[in-house]
Amino acid sequence: MSPETINAIANLWKPITALAFLLAIIFFRVPLQEVVTRFLRARFKKGDTELSFETFEKSNQAELSPQNSVGLDTVIEAQQKTTQEISKPADSGDWFMKMWNAIEEKNLSQAEEAFKNLQSSEIDANQKLANESLYYYLQYSKGNDKSAISRLEKLTEKHEAKSIAYFWLSACYEFDNAFDKAISILRKSVDAAITNEGRADRTKVLIDLLIKSESPIEESFKILSDAIKTLPRENLAPIYLAYSNLYNKQNNKLLKAIALEKAIELEIGETNEIFNAAYVQSEIDIVALAIINYEAVIRKTPENAGALNNLGVVYDKLNMPIKAVEKFLESSKKNETLAMANLAYRYINQGLIEEANNILEKAQEQADIHPNVIEALASISKQTLSENEKHREIEKLGIRQKNFIRGYGEARFLQENQIGKFNGDWTLESESILVEEKDQKFITTWGKSPNKRRIHGEIAGKSAIFTIEKQREWITSSESYSKDEEGLCYLDSNNQTIYFMTLSKEKSRFFEITR
Repeated sequence: MSPETINAIANLWKPITALAFLLAIIFFRVPLQEVVTRFLRARFKKGDTELSFETFEKSNQAELSPQNSVGLDTVIEAQQKTTQEISKPADSGDWFMKMWNAIEEKNLSQAEEAFKNLQSSEIDANQKLANESLYYYLQYSKGNDKSAISRLEKLTEKHEAKSIAYFWLSACYEFDNAFDKAISILRKSVDAAITNEGRADRTKVLIDLLIKSESPIEESFKILSDAIKTLPRENLAPIYLAYSNLYNKQNNKLLKAIALEKAIELEIGETNEIFNAAYVQSEIDIVALAIINYEAVIRKTPENAGALNNLGVVYDKLNMPIKAVEKFLESSKKNETLAMANLAYRYINQGLIEEANNILEKAQEQADIHPNVIEALASISKQTLSENEKHREIEKLGIRQKNFIRGYGEARFLQENQIGKFNGDWTLESESILVEEKDQKFITTWGKSPNKRRIHGEIAGKSAIFTIEKQREWITSSESYSKDEEGLCYLDSNNQTIYFMTLSKEKSRFFEITR
């Protein structure tokens, strides 16, 4: 995350307990929600220590949706900490916490005193300006101090404070639901950003605000299109996240999944984003990649009960009950009640391995053992070996899907539309075919009756979303087709090969045509 974007908060506290307290306030005290939405992807660091809060909202679905929450115990602990006095704060982090607490308790005089001490303890001039900008916003939103607007406007006259001051000034107007004014000022914050990282992060906030204000979605796409052309590749993660939010607004889960995959490719440390990508990939049946991403989340946060539960759901989609139950049990042991519900259904509908073994072991202790007991024990071993082999194949497919999706993302988002590049003669498995391109669409046919196939798609950049249709055998007309498969394709950098991947829950098909 850009220090320029969140330097009003970053590096201001040292103790992890204080950080947990602050996050509990952020997630549960509704009056401060407006502040939180401005922290983009909340990640707090102190030196080499990084602490992320990765928990997920309960729902009545089998799979947990990617939204954040904090456990009740965290809230209680946070409320207890609120009553404790910070004696003689030693540094800017402690003074910031004292200021924050006082504002939350509406003790504005104590907040002002803490703010003055915060500024006195801070030696970095730019950090002081960031503190000041945030403080004015808090005065406005919590203390109803209308003079904070003029103070923030005054700060925008300072070059080094311009971007962050515009940022919080925009937040003041957003707080009042004056979206047109907030958007206009936030544009100035984007333009005044000193670093590419800051510009990218602020652009994402701008898109989120445009979405919130129900602005025309075409405007947001134009902003992102311009940003993606000018920002360095290493700073594009927030832009892809903004794309994913726009596609979410359009309920376009496929492109949302692709945009999220591009975001985590560039910013692999963001566990929430990997979780979100896995969730939507599972929804649209790119399940092998979803498994890889959920497993990445669990490697980063082994206690992540939500990811364990959702991994079980994906295994269940693949008819892998042993692995599904394994993950549900792991999640249940971490007190995830949705996983417990999922297990309850499986107690009814299918056998759990651990419970089955307990029953079978008890059966073996009896004098008269039915042959089915031995067969059941052998079946468990056979099914376990079968699923282990299937898991290895899924991992291989997931890696191939990942590489394809990322290549497709490059072709769709980073390449301009190049009219005619799909058009012409191509070769598919030694058969010559003619691809015809017109009005950003392409179409071609191959094979002979009754196995004739037709493929057509909508072109975007150097990519397309395609449909494969097969000839209806019972109709004599060669022009009658029925839908067979759907998928993605993209041109390589030399425009000599088009790579295709069909979308299927269990197994994608890959092929290519060449000039």
